[in-house]
Amino acid sequence: LDRSFMETDGYESKIYFQIDRNPRQIVESELNERSEELQQFCRVLKPIIFKYSGSKGLMVATVTLKEKPKGEPLSDISRICKPHNLFKAAVAGYERWRVTGGSQAGKSPTAQFIADAITAYSSKEVKVRLFNPQHGSKKDNWNYRAEGKNAEECLKGFSTLNDEIKNRQSKKRSTSTKVRPSLLYAVKQASHQDVGIIIIGQSSAANVVSKMTWSDWNSTAQCHIGENAKLFIENRWKNESVQLDEYLKQYATIRDFYQRKNDELGLTISDYGYFRFAFIAIPNQKPYFIELP
Repeated sequence: LDRSFMETDGYESKIYFQIDRNPRQIVESELNERSEELQQFCRVLKPIIFKYSGSKGLMVATVTLKEKPKGEPLSDISRICKPHNLFKAAVAGYERWRVTGGSQAGKSPTAQFIADAITAYSSKEVKVRLFNPQHGSKKDNWNYRAEGKNAEECLKGFSTLNDEIKNRQSKKRSTSTKVRPSLLYAVKQASHQDVGIIIIGQSSAANVVSKMTWSDWNSTAQCHIGENAKLFIENRWKNESVQLDEYLKQYATIRDFYQRKNDELGLTISDYGYFRFAFIAIPNQKPYFIELP
């Protein structure tokens, strides 16, 4: 195995390995046959378990160094993570959203919850237009009819969005004459023309779209699911150590709590009822964690 990188909280380490450079396929079951022998050889607390991470494309070895302190009880977790029954009201007041998460994180259902909340709470009639490159796949769980059903049609969807914004601007006799790149233009101008937008993707990085910066994304509300919450926090507050430490400590507590709940119920990420959480950052509001519906 070709080591890539490691993450640790002092109690448990996750060691990530490249496996695509090997001359043959490496599978979890083959590695896990030696889990107990590796435990004894490495003198660690539990058998070393290997699991493939589809979102990272790496094999992950979980090494338990020592027992973690007893987990936070439910009453304590509620102080730093809002319950799922507040999600609808929490997200309904903002109409420009960015939703990110790894594979099977629950991005599309979360985006649909946001769209449903905006529709339910709006005093105006809302028309939802969906452009979904995963249309027809096993990950297509949308209740809305898709106008864009593949990558090419979804790229055209940005042109459709910008045409709608420009059309509304012209009716208001806008003096704007320069059209900025599609996504940035939509993010900046949509709300001025009473148009909402929900953008979904796997990466929480600012520059996942060329030339986009944190300043550009600050015009949107952010919803980063699961591990993407940690990545977003580390990038967004990397120069603000006090804030960074506070949010990362909360993240670790919440992650461990929901991992324990899922383990106790025997739930895997593909199961109905699997507990998920997200980090929400809405302009001019204090960011917070929330359990997803």
